[in-house]
Amino acid sequence: MIGRREPYIRANCLFGFDDLVHSSGGDLHTLADQAGLPREAFSNPDILISWPRQGIFCELAAQELGRPNFGLDHAFSLPNTYPTAGAAIFLSQITHTFEEWLDACERYARYYTNAWVPLLIRDGGPFAYVRLLKDPLAKSPRQQTEGLVATFYRMARTVIDATDEKAHLIRFRHARPCDTQPHEALFDCPVEFEAAHNELVFPHEYLNRPTNGRLAGLEPLLDLYLRYRIAKMPLYDQSVAATVAAGIPIVLNTSLCNLEYFAVSLGLSPKKLQRLLQQENTSFSAILDKVRESLACEMLETTDVPISNICGLLGYTALPAFNLAFKRWVGVAPSIYREFNRRKEKDCDS
Repeated sequence: MIGRREPYIRANCLFGFDDLVHSSGGDLHTLADQAGLPREAFSNPDILISWPRQGIFCELAAQELGRPNFGLDHAFSLPNTYPTAGAAIFLSQITHTFEEWLDACERYARYYTNAWVPLLIRDGGPFAYVRLLKDPLAKSPRQQTEGLVATFYRMARTVIDATDEKAHLIRFRHARPCDTQPHEALFDCPVEFEAAHNELVFPHEYLNRPTNGRLAGLEPLLDLYLRYRIAKMPLYDQSVAATVAAGIPIVLNTSLCNLEYFAVSLGLSPKKLQRLLQQENTSFSAILDKVRESLACEMLETTDVPISNICGLLGYTALPAFNLAFKRWVGVAPSIYREFNRRKEKDCDS
């Protein structure tokens, strides 16, 4: 159970951990149990998990698998859709410059997690900084921090289609490891430890580099993501509605959560997608509503995350709108639903 003030993140941040652990001869569930992570988190990327416990998992994996750079290994093994970062890579399709993308990522991250946010620092000098700020309670250990910074670094280079471009400097707050050659080789730039912040430092001119800024590139991105999602689903009926439902959670609380985005991503016109959904006796808005209901109930039942945060995670701009929708779904307010489930749990335990 995630506490009310405990830092959290969506479970899709665990993508790739299973393959890395298994390839190293480890047991995923044993490590998850030791770290206090629910086993379900590795098959259901939509639930919320504890950020500190994810950090414990990374440290345990590094020690027990004999992989002293587990965080870096994981980050550099990810596909270029970067599913561990939620919708961040998708935002490159609706922004025009690297600076716009960074600003969009900051807004998105505030809903995706309450543990960290990528803050762009412009000081008027020759360099700009992406500082990965963390909640005061989210004290991240080395492996978790290196994985986060490395993933963001790789993703940034993908967004600007970097070839020779690289960071000027990478900074970490934790102590310098015994062997830093892997860091210097992977980042291909100087790496500083025991710094004041975890941050990427790069030439200010990179901020004006163009991103895709168009929807044309979404089809391969969504296709790769859906393949991952569908592989984790216990049941998949191959319907258009099920495919759309599988893709909605990743783009909730972004401007991509609409019929046009899914149509373009699936290689269809909006009218064609609308007709196909009508043939299955549903619509995009009905599927969105059902996905929101399912996620809301899951979060209220299994976490103590503030209801206002859940409201934002589901893409509602105001709490009253979420309260009205929830009452329409289950007949009671979110707070009453949560309290009812807590009492039911206590009755079962007694």
